[in-house]
Amino acid sequence: LIHPHYDPTTLTTDVAGKLVKQLVADGTHLDKGEPYAEIEVMKMFLPLKVEEAGTITWKSNEGAALAPGHLIGTLALDAPEMVKTATVFTGSLKTNNPDAPPVAPKARRAHVLLRDAVSSLRRVMSGFVIPSDNLTAALQDLQAAVSDPTLPVYEVDEQLSVLSGRMDANLFSKFTDLIEGFKVTHAKAADQPLPPFPAHTMITDLEKHTFSIKDPSERTAFITQTTPLREALTPYKSQTVPGNYGSERALQALLTLLREFIAVERNFCDNVEYADAVDTLRKQGGEPAFVMATIRAHSQLAETSKLASLLIEVIGGAAVAAKNATTTPAAGRRRSVVEGASSLFAAVPCLSEIGQMGGNPIYVGLASNARKLLLAENAPSVDQRSNALKDAIATVSKLQGQERIATIAGFVKQNVSMRDLFFEELASTADKQALLEIYLNKTYRPYDVGSFACSPLGVITAKWTFRVKGSSSSAALNLKPNTSFSSMDDLTKLMAADSTLVDQGGDSDSDSSIGGIRSRVPAATERVGVFIEIRSLDDFEGVIGDVYKMFPQFMKEKPRRLDGPVNAIHVCIPSLEVDNSNQRNIASSCEQLLAKQLDSLSKADIRRVTFIMKQKADMQSLPAIFNFRSRTEFKEDVLYRNIEPSLAYNLDLSRISKNFSIEPIDVIQSSSSSNVHLYIASPKAAKLAKDKGARNNPRVFIRAVAMTNDYSTSSYERVFVDALNALDATGAASLTDNHLFVNLLSDNNVVQDPSILERAITKVVERNQERLNLLGVVEIESKITCSLNSDQGPIALRIVVSNPTGFVNQVATYVEAVEKDQSAVFRSVGGATFEWEGLPTDFPYPLSRPFDRKRRLATKLTGTLYCYDIPTVFRVAVDMLWDNYIAVKSEGGFGGEVTKPQNCASFVELVVRRRRKSKVQTKKGVEVGSVWTMEEYLDGDLEMVESQRAAGGNDVAMVAWLVNIKTPEYPSGRQFILISNDITISAGSFGTREDVVFKMASEYARRRKLPRLYCAANSGARIGMAESVKSKFKVSFKDNAKPEGGFKYLYMDETSNAVITEPVDGKNKLVGIVGIEQDLGVENLKGSGLIAGETSVAYDEIFTLTIVLGRSVGIGAYLARLGQRCVQKRSLSPLILTGYQALNKLMNSNVYSTNDQLGGPQIMGPNGISHLLASTHLDAIFQSLEWLSFVPSVRNGELVASDIRGVDVVDRDITFSPTAGVPYDPRMLLQGGFVDDQWKSGLFDKASFRESMADWAKTVVAGRARLGGIPVGVIATENRTVEKIISADPADVKSSEVIVPQAGGVWFPDSSSKTATALRDFQGEDLPVFIIANWRGFSGGARDMCDEVLKFGSQIVDALVATKQPVFVYVPPFAEVRGGAWVVIDSTINSEVMEFYAASNARGGVLEAAAAAGIKYRQKDLLKTMHRLDGGLVELDGKLEGRLEDKERASLQQAVKERENSLLPVYAQIAEQFADLHDTPGRMKAKGVIRDIVEWKDARRIFYGRLKRRLAEFRLRDRIVEVGSVGEEMKTSTASKLLKKWFVSGSGGDKNDWGKDAFVLRWINEESYTIEKKIAALKTDSVTRCIKNSASLSEEGLIEGIRAYMSSLSREKAETFGRDIMDALEL
Repeated sequence: LIHPHYDPTTLTTDVAGKLVKQLVADGTHLDKGEPYAEIEVMKMFLPLKVEEAGTITWKSNEGAALAPGHLIGTLALDAPEMVKTATVFTGSLKTNNPDAPPVAPKARRAHVLLRDAVSSLRRVMSGFVIPSDNLTAALQDLQAAVSDPTLPVYEVDEQLSVLSGRMDANLFSKFTDLIEGFKVTHAKAADQPLPPFPAHTMITDLEKHTFSIKDPSERTAFITQTTPLREALTPYKSQTVPGNYGSERALQALLTLLREFIAVERNFCDNVEYADAVDTLRKQGGEPAFVMATIRAHSQLAETSKLASLLIEVIGGAAVAAKNATTTPAAGRRRSVVEGASSLFAAVPCLSEIGQMGGNPIYVGLASNARKLLLAENAPSVDQRSNALKDAIATVSKLQGQERIATIAGFVKQNVSMRDLFFEELASTADKQALLEIYLNKTYRPYDVGSFACSPLGVITAKWTFRVKGSSSSAALNLKPNTSFSSMDDLTKLMAADSTLVDQGGDSDSDSSIGGIRSRVPAATERVGVFIEIRSLDDFEGVIGDVYKMFPQFMKEKPRRLDGPVNAIHVCIPSLEVDNSNQRNIASSCEQLLAKQLDSLSKADIRRVTFIMKQKADMQSLPAIFNFRSRTEFKEDVLYRNIEPSLAYNLDLSRISKNFSIEPIDVIQSSSSSNVHLYIASPKAAKLAKDKGARNNPRVFIRAVAMTNDYSTSSYERVFVDALNALDATGAASLTDNHLFVNLLSDNNVVQDPSILERAITKVVERNQERLNLLGVVEIESKITCSLNSDQGPIALRIVVSNPTGFVNQVATYVEAVEKDQSAVFRSVGGATFEWEGLPTDFPYPLSRPFDRKRRLATKLTGTLYCYDIPTVFRVAVDMLWDNYIAVKSEGGFGGEVTKPQNCASFVELVVRRRRKSKVQTKKGVEVGSVWTMEEYLDGDLEMVESQRAAGGNDVAMVAWLVNIKTPEYPSGRQFILISNDITISAGSFGTREDVVFKMASEYARRRKLPRLYCAANSGARIGMAESVKSKFKVSFKDNAKPEGGFKYLYMDETSNAVITEPVDGKNKLVGIVGIEQDLGVENLKGSGLIAGETSVAYDEIFTLTIVLGRSVGIGAYLARLGQRCVQKRSLSPLILTGYQALNKLMNSNVYSTNDQLGGPQIMGPNGISHLLASTHLDAIFQSLEWLSFVPSVRNGELVASDIRGVDVVDRDITFSPTAGVPYDPRMLLQGGFVDDQWKSGLFDKASFRESMADWAKTVVAGRARLGGIPVGVIATENRTVEKIISADPADVKSSEVIVPQAGGVWFPDSSSKTATALRDFQGEDLPVFIIANWRGFSGGARDMCDEVLKFGSQIVDALVATKQPVFVYVPPFAEVRGGAWVVIDSTINSEVMEFYAASNARGGVLEAAAAAGIKYRQKDLLKTMHRLDGGLVELDGKLEGRLEDKERASLQQAVKERENSLLPVYAQIAEQFADLHDTPGRMKAKGVIRDIVEWKDARRIFYGRLKRRLAEFRLRDRIVEVGSVGEEMKTSTASKLLKKWFVSGSGGDKNDWGKDAFVLRWINEESYTIEKKIAALKTDSVTRCIKNSASLSEEGLIEGIRAYMSSLSREKAETFGRDIMDALEL
C-alpha cells in the first residue's frame, strides 16, 4: 500500500562498500540508465546508474567509504516536473478506537464514554501511539463520565437488561422501579444535589434474595447469573464527594492500568539489561504473544510513564484530599476523578511497588513521585496538627506556674509542626498569650526559657529571658599540639586527666567564620527576647522606643556585654504578605528602618532583629522570616532567610554557602522527632574554576536538627529516616552527591560512650544503605554533643560516614578541639588521620572528593570501579567471609571460640622502576625524568618493587598489589598478587607499558608461587595516532583550486625519524609513519602477545583467576580465557573481541543492541568461559575469595583444613540415599538437602559445596567442597535429562533458538570438555579430586561425533594423566559406569594417584545388562536354559526321545513350543539378571578393577580417613622425590615403594598394615623424627651419588664447582667447610 521512496535527484547506494571510481566528471550530463560510478562491495565491483536524465554533481570522492544511504552525488533533472517525490507529513494522524463500535454523531452515554476513555488509555499503556489530542479527549471524556449522574444508571441498566426473564420477576421489577425513580429524580433535579444512586439498596435486596433460596444448586446458579450485576453495583454503593458519581468505578479502571504498567516495567527497571529482561521473559514460559506485548509496551516507556505519572498524580491527589478533607474545597483546586472513592487504600501497594523502581531517570522520577505521595499520606494532616495546637492552647490557658510550664514543655517535645498554623491561630485564638508562650518555647527549644510575660503596649508584646542549654552548648577540647587519639578510650582517658574544655557557647546568631569561638555568646549568659505584633512596617518606629525599655541594658539596669550584644527582637506583621516579587523590597525597607535605630539597638545590646510575615497563598504555607544581625550592622543575612533564628546556628549553613549558591526547598515533616531543612546547592562559578575535578551539577544538602532525651540507636534512626523521607518527598532525590547532616541535641546533659555512638550510627547507615544509594546521599555527617561521664562537661563529636565505592562505609570520627589561636579545628579519633584532620570546624564543604572524577569516569566508561577502590571492596569481602564464618560457627555453638583478627586485609602496591643506577633521579621515592619503556624491560633494566605510593599516583593503566589477607582458613594471613586495569587512563587499554606491568606482576607471583588474581575492565589493545605528525603533514590535491575533487598523497616539508618518506614531485611523500610517541599500533599487539603467553604459563604454574568487573575487549577477553578460571559480573561486563557498534556497521544493520549480546553472562556462562556469575562488584570479589579459600597459600603447598566444629562432624552416616530408578539432583549426594522438610546429609561438609560452570554442559556437575574441612575438587554425573539451549544469532535472521535435550548419565562433547577442564583446574589448585561416577557411556551419534566428542573424551584421560593429587572415583548406589565411560576414568590411567571404589549396589561393565544379554544370551541360549531347568520341558523332551507316531510327536513339539513361548519373557529377565551379576562390585573387586566396596552411608568416614592418609603419604613421597632426584630423577613409584619399605622395616607394621589408613597415619605422625632422619640420609646419598657421577665426567669441573660453592659462602663458613673436607679426606 505504501510505495517505496523515489528520489532520482539523490544518488545513493543501499549497500556498504567503497567508491572505487568516478566514471564521469563533475557537471557531466547523463542519460537515463547511464552508469556514473563503480563501487566495491564484498570484493565485487558493481556499476551505479542514474534513474533519470540530468547533470551530475559529485558529493563524495574516489576511495570514500560508503554506508547504506550515503550521498554520492546529486542529479539536476532535465525534466523535474515528470518526477513525483514523497514529502514529509507534518500533520496529526487521526485514529479511531478499533474496539469501539461505530457511533452516530449524537452524544455518547456516560457508560460508553467511560468505556471508550479507559480503552484509549489502555492502548497507550499497551504501547500503542495515539495522537496527543486523542489522549486529551480521553481524559476529558473520563472526567465527564465520572461526573455524569447517569453513569451508574446506564452501567447497572446494561447488566440488568440481560437478566430480564432470568431472575425473580418481583426482584427485577423492584430494581427497574428504583432505576426509573432515580431517572425521574435526575430529570427534575436540574441544578439541585441528587440523592445517591440506590446501589446499596439493590445490593442488600440481592443478598436477601440469595439467602432466601433454599436449594444450594439454585442459589449457586443465581449468584453466578447476578455476579456481573453485583460488580456493576459495587462501585456506586457509597458516594462521599458530591458530583463524583463514578469515582470508585474510575479508580478501579485506573488501578488496573497502573498494575499493567507495573507488570511490564518490573521486568526492565533497576538497571536490568534489555537483552536480559527479554531473555527472562522468554524463560518464564510466557506465550510469544505475551512477550511481544510486554516488549511493545516497554518500547513506549516515555509515553507510558507519562500516563503512569498522571495516574499517580490523580490517585495521590484524591488520597491527600481525602485525608485533609474540609467542608469547602480549596479555591482553584481541580477535583480528581477518583476523589471520594472508598477504596483509595488499594492504591498503596501499587505506589509502594513503583516507589521501589530504579535505574534510568524515568523510573527514578516515577518512584520519587510515588514515594512522595506515600509520605504525604503518612504525615500528620493539617487538621490533626491544628486540633493538637488548639487543644494545647486551651489547656495552657487554664494553668499557671509550674504546671503551665510543664504542659508547654510536653507539647514542645511532641514537635508538632506549627509554623504554618501560627498566623491562622494568632488571628483566631482568644488567648494569644498562651499561643505566644507555646510558639516561643518551641522556637527557642535549644535554650532554657526563663520568665515569660506579656506587656500592654497597645500591640501584642511578649518578653522572656533565655540562655543556652548546657547540652546544646558544645565545648571544644583545649589540646596540646600533636595530641592524637588512637581510640575512643584514649579520648576518655585524656578527658579524665588534665585536659580542659573551652566553652564554645552556642547561638543562632553566631557565625564561627567571624571571630571564631570568641564571637559566640557564653552559655551561662542570661539574655532577653521581645516579641511584638504590628499592623505594618510604618508602625515599627512608633513602638520600638517602648520596646527598648524592656531590655535591662538599655535601661542601664545591667551593663552591656563586652563580648558583644546578646538580646533579640521578633517583629510579627501578619497583614503584610510576601511573594517572590516583593521579598527584596521588604528586606530593603526593614534594613532602612533598622539603620535609623543603630544607636538604640546598640544600647539595648540587640544581637538580632527578626521580622516574621505571611507568605502569599500560592507560595509556601510557612511564614517568611527575615533576620538582621548586629555583626552586619543589621543588614539582612540572606543565608538564613525563612529559618527560625534559634535553629540557624545548629544547621552549619555557613559551611555550604562558601562554595555553593543555595536555595531552600519546602519540606514535608514526616514525624515529630526532628526539624529537617533541605537546600539545593549549585557550585559557584569562581570555585568551580579552581576545582577541575568538580561537576557543575546541583546537589542537595539535608540538615536535620533534633531534640531528644537520649542518644540511642532508635532516636538517631528516627531523625535519620525523617531526613530521608523529607528528601524523598521533595522530588529532588534524582540529584546525586547529596549530603546529610544530623545534629542531635538534648534537653539534658547526656552521658554517652562515643564508641557506642559510632557503632550505632554505622549500623543505622548500613541498614538504610540501599535507600541512601537510591536517594544519591553519599555522605552522612552526624554532630553529637555529649559528656563522657557525669563529672565532665559536653564535647562536640563529628562522625562522618561516606561510601565512595558504593560497597563499604568509611567512618571518620572527629572531636572539636581548640588551637593556640583559639580557633576550633577537627581532630581525628581512632588512630587514622582522616580527611578533615586539622581543618577549621567551619571549613567549607568541598565541591568534590578525592577521586570523584575518576570514579565517575569508570562508571561512565563501563559501569565499573575505579581501580584504587578495588582494595576497599576486597576488605569488605574479607569481612564478609569472617561474618559468614562466625555466623555459621555461632549457629553450631562455637562462635565464642572464633576471634576475628584486626586489619584483615593489607595492600602494598607493586610498581615498575628502572634498576638502581646513578643516573636515575628520584624524588620522595619516585623516579624523575623520562618514563621507562618495554625495550628496557626486554633488556632486563626494569624491576618490580613494593611501594607505598599514594593512591592514584599511577601513570600507567595497569596497577598491581601484593595483598595479605587474614581469612578463617589462614587467620595469620596469606598472600596473593592482585592486578587490575585502570579504566580511567586511556580507557584501560593495553599499551606496552601496561603489558610490562602485567607481565612483571605475573612473574612476581610465579617466582613466589602465589595465586594471581586479575580484575579485568579494559578496552583491548591501544590504538593511537602520531600527533607529532598529525599537526605537520600536508596534502597534495589533484586540483588545489578544487580540493573536493580528491587528493594524490600526503607529504612533509621536512623529513625526520618519525616518518618514512620518498621524493615525489620535489616533495617528501609520506609512505609510512613511525611517530615519536609510544604505543601507537602494532607494538601494542606485540605486548599483548607477551602477556598472553605469560598468562598461559601462569595457569600451568600457579593459581590464576580473572574477575571481570567491566567490559573487556580483545586481549582483555583472551586473558580471561587463558587464565581459565573466570568470575564475571552479570551486567556491563562483557568479554568481547569487537564492539557491537563495529559489528553493526560491518553488517550495515543494527543487529546488536548491547555488548552483552556478544559476550555477556548469557553467552559466557553457557559456553563455559565464565565459571561463576555475580550480581555486583562485591559479589564477584566475594566469590573469588571463596574460591581462593579452597586453594593452598602457595602452589604445591599443603592444603589447610577448615575447622568444622559446629558445622558438621566427620564420623556420621550419610542420610540421603538415592532410590533405584528415581531421578534425583546429584547435588544431594554431595551436600545434602531437605527432603520432606527434613535435612538429609550428603558426602561432603554441610553447605561447603560451591558449584562452578553451572550454566555449561549441565549433564556434569563440577565444583569444590570440603570433606572434614579438607578442600577437594568434585565432579558428579547429572542423572536427569537436561536441556541445552543454543541461542539464536541476531545477525542471522533465519536462525532461531534451538533446545536440545541431553540425557542424564551420558557424556556429550560439552560435558566431556567440562570434565577435562575441571580436572585441569583442580590440578592447578592442588586439590584432591572426587569423581562421583554414573555414566552409561559417551554419546556417539553423528552430530556429537561431528562436535568432536572423541577429542574431548580423550582430554579427560590427558587431564587424569597429568594429575598429581589423589583422585577417588566412586560409583554411588544404583549408579553404573559402562564402556568408554569406564575407560577414561579407570584407575590404571594414573595408578599412582587414582583409586576406584563402588557402592554395593552399583554396577560396572562394557554394556548394560539388557544389552549384554541380548548379545551374549540369545534366544537359543534361553531355550537351552529352559530345557535344562524347566521340569515341564524336561518331561516333554523325555517323551520326544522315545518312539512316537508323527501325529503324537507333532503334538508334543507343539506343546514344547507353547511352553517355550510362555517361559520366554521370564527367562529373558533371568538372562538379564545373569548378565547383571557379571557387573557387580564383588566381581569388580575380585578382578582388581576397584580397590574396595564402600557402603554409601559409611562413605564419608571412610573417604575422610583415606584422604588424610593419601595426602600425608603424598607429602612425604614428594619430599622423597625432591631429595632423591639430585642428579638423577626419581620416579614417584620408586618413592612410594621406598616409603612402604620404611614403614614395614620400622615400627609401622607388616605389609598388610600398609593398607590400613589409620595405622599409616599414626606411623607418619609418631615416627616423624625417624622419617626425617631417613630423608636426610637419602639426601646425603643422592648428593654423594651426584658428585661421584660428576667427578667421573670431569675432575676439573668438580674442583671448580667446590671452589665456586666456597666463594658463595662467608669467610667463616668457607674455612669450616675447608676443614671438614680435609678431615673427611684425612689430609
